[in-house]
Amino acid sequence: METGTIQIIRRTVRSALTASLGTLAHGAPAGLGAPYVSLVQVATRLDGAPLLLLSTLAEHTQNAQADDRASLLFDGTQGMSRPLTGPRVTLQGRLVETADAAARRRYLARHQEAAEYVGFADFAIYVFEPESAHLVAGFGKIEWAAWADIATPPSPDGDLAETEEATIDHINEAHPDIVAALVAQDGGPPGSWRVTGCDPEGCDLRLGAKTRRIEFGHPVASREEVRDALVGRAGSIAAD
Repeated sequence: METGTIQIIRRTVRSALTASLGTLAHGAPAGLGAPYVSLVQVATRLDGAPLLLLSTLAEHTQNAQADDRASLLFDGTQGMSRPLTGPRVTLQGRLVETADAAARRRYLARHQEAAEYVGFADFAIYVFEPESAHLVAGFGKIEWAAWADIATPPSPDGDLAETEEATIDHINEAHPDIVAALVAQDGGPPGSWRVTGCDPEGCDLRLGAKTRRIEFGHPVASREEVRDALVGRAGSIAAD
């Protein structure tokens, strides 16, 4: 698969605040096993796998507990006058509850409002473990891919995963000007953009209902390399 196609899939998934979750209905009076589709909020794991916060009271969660096979549709066409020319990504895989502290932290960094109810007994973080991805990015641009080809590789020494929270806090507190400049360079609106996650390929940002992504241009492996990548990009803006 071409590098450009992989990047479109990764960017579409990482940029989303919501997705459409398809599970297999097991409690419906008719159509046992028929698809049941619902709207969910999403974040991503460091490797790009989606993260969800679900309640056991919800129909989709009960469906997944009976049969964990599911799909997620990510719509990257918002605001487009011709939506069918824009990117849509469908992931197929399995929905699994996780107690991973990093997954919980990444979800809450993306959706701070969820802190109000994440501690309720019926709520838990789930990871969607993708097996395949289907990209439709306009007429004639349709491709299937194995998730193994799409997942973001981990940093070589694992340092970024261990220092991500501190890295995000430092950027948000010490370098909001750099973040704002990079958003402006990419044509984004002004405002107090907040970094919600850093992975080996870039940083995810949120401002209210808007999201952006800053790509590093090369893989990074540590907090220092994240800083250098951002400062380097900001320096290129100044040079221009």
